[in-house]
Amino acid sequence: MYVSGCASLGPHYNPLGAPHGAPAAPAAARHAGDLGNITGCASLGPHYNPHSAPHGPPEAPAAARHAGDLGNITADESGTARFTVVDSLLKISDIIGRSIAVTERADDFGTGDSASSKINGNSGPAIACGIIARSAGIFQNPKRVCACDGVVVWDERDRPLAGQGRRDKPKPCCQKEKACCGDSKGGSKI
Repeated sequence: MYVSGCASLGPHYNPLGAPHGAPAAPAAARHAGDLGNITGCASLGPHYNPHSAPHGPPEAPAAARHAGDLGNITADESGTARFTVVDSLLKISDIIGRSIAVTERADDFGTGDSASSKINGNSGPAIACGIIARSAGIFQNPKRVCACDGVVVWDERDRPLAGQGRRDKPKPCCQKEKACCGDSKGGSKI
């Protein structure tokens, strides 16, 4: 599996009340969670662990670590952490719909003396989390939310999912790209 991304701790989920752009802790851990529920980071399940393995570092063999143990990242002065993960234990189909979290502290990979070290590496609570989703195949994602309202993915976060305000200042994509809107019967062509 290959995952690449940029995690920036900003105003969208801010349980610690830090101002936007505030420096993050120097190191934090990434974990792929067992459940895809993020009604708040506290709702995340345990690490993804299909083989009932102990907690360990990402370079450990499958029998010596949770498949969801992805390792530590370091944020820069602005709180941004850029990372790439290549993991032979995971396939895309294993993780679609699961959660991913960045925790408050670095993971000790189960080497500590406390009971929590053997569970989560003493990495602390999740400070950022999300759901791993697949939107389309390679080169098949036109960056649209195809609900026939023309809202592009980049504008989606600033609008309600339905109801009043959803169609404020509609984007012209539906008028230009009928594939986004589907056919006249409401079916999607994407």
